[in-house]
Amino acid sequence: MKKYNKIVCFIFCLLFVFGCKKKNDESYSFHASFQAVINNVATSCTESSAYYWSSAAVLIANINGTDSSLFRFDLSLCQYYKQDSIYHNSIFVDFINHIPNDSLDLTNQYPDLFEHTFRYLLRTGNYPYTFDSFIKSGIIVTWFDNKGLKWVSGKVHEENNGFPPTPPDYSHNNFTIVYSQPVAPSPSFYSWGQEVHITFSCRVYNYYGDSLSIENAHLNGIYSYKKK
Repeated sequence: MKKYNKIVCFIFCLLFVFGCKKKNDESYSFHASFQAVINNVATSCTESSAYYWSSAAVLIANINGTDSSLFRFDLSLCQYYKQDSIYHNSIFVDFINHIPNDSLDLTNQYPDLFEHTFRYLLRTGNYPYTFDSFIKSGIIVTWFDNKGLKWVSGKVHEENNGFPPTPPDYSHNNFTIVYSQPVAPSPSFYSWGQEVHITFSCRVYNYYGDSLSIENAHLNGIYSYKKK
């Protein structure tokens, strides 16, 4: 009888554990997040009613008259627009990729990515920073501070003559994708999704020539891509 009771108790415990695990898995919901130390001040935010996560892509075919196209992946975690229509405490990360046209999917009206190319461009590993996205592949980080002032690690073309005016020192910058796995895209009408966890440190610059440091940054999110 005692042996029977032990068996029943053991089975009950197993069912309890698996039941809890299933419940926890079902209730799990991924939220993009960002943490960093910016000019020695800790800051953090999570996708919520106050912050929204966004992913976008920009294609410039035959960049600079060459047989390559520029694909820019944009990941951002932004505070909703204030009444002044300016971002506040918001982070943007741009992946600049110069892709030879003969390695692209040309079955559509415009060059597009194959799925394996999309996954490869968001692979784990270290990435360099770039100053001018029209010239070289790499990363550009943008930060909007609590006053809405824009700070960038690389050149901003659309604002007057651009800033910073000259390439900064990138020798102390770092950028690494530490985790990258395929996931269901969100929203579901996108073609592919990739969950990425990023760590980085860099300096960013404003239009007036000032700089600030972003240290020990962690950005986690799901990048979703929609083919044309």
